[in-house]
Amino acid sequence: MHLKNFFNKPSIQKIIILVIAVSITLSTAIIAVSSYFLSEHIIQRKILQYRNDIIEEISNSLSTALKEVNSFTIFVCSNETVQSQIRQLNQTASSHRILELRRVLEKELINLTTANSYFSQLTIVTNSGQSVWISRPSPKSLSDSSIRQKISDGQGSLCWITSRSDNDCRVIVGREIYNLGTQKSIGYLLLNFSNDHIQRIINKKMYFSDGNISVIDSSGVILASNHKDTIGQNYAYLNYAENYKGPPAFPSGLPESGR
Repeated sequence: MHLKNFFNKPSIQKIIILVIAVSITLSTAIIAVSSYFLSEHIIQRKILQYRNDIIEEISNSLSTALKEVNSFTIFVCSNETVQSQIRQLNQTASSHRILELRRVLEKELINLTTANSYFSQLTIVTNSGQSVWISRPSPKSLSDSSIRQKISDGQGSLCWITSRSDNDCRVIVGREIYNLGTQKSIGYLLLNFSNDHIQRIINKKMYFSDGNISVIDSSGVILASNHKDTIGQNYAYLNYAENYKGPPAFPSGLPESGR
């Protein structure tokens, strides 16, 4: 009876109602705060996953393109007609004969690149100094001794070289050509790997308005980007790269300056 009378007192009832109200409010607040932080965590996790998916897809596309370049250059360097014409160009001094051999070699290069439009800017330079091209990578590339040395140092492996000039930045692929019989050098190949091809791979993906994705070489130079005005600049000097600590080690086959 005393307990019943105790709870029937108005003051006690008010306290009980207040406690219940506070408990409900506190529980609601806790649930709201927890939901907010949980939602933030889920959103951040999805953004991170979305970013990683984009990077992985672009990396796979680039890796496929690089493998195609590697296979194509091996195919050209080991082609029987290419080998024969280079050997003969190295051995003849007759201007008429040189012209004839160059025409045959040029025709063969056109046949080899017909199905691959982004391989069309191809040049072969013989050890005797004769050059045959479909479209030159650039006159400077043919006379740049440092590029020739890098290709020679590669000993037949594919060399990725970043060529920079005023308002221009591109990747040149180089490979030493060896006589398949004697395994001695008979010349080298230069291929302009168009930045447009890299750019097309990047442009296939959608990004947040303030997002940035770039393909850079080992010195940090941007070769392609969804922000085209940054191409040719050094990634480390851009505002969004304040935490940039230098390029990571490139997987085998990716462009590297001086490789």
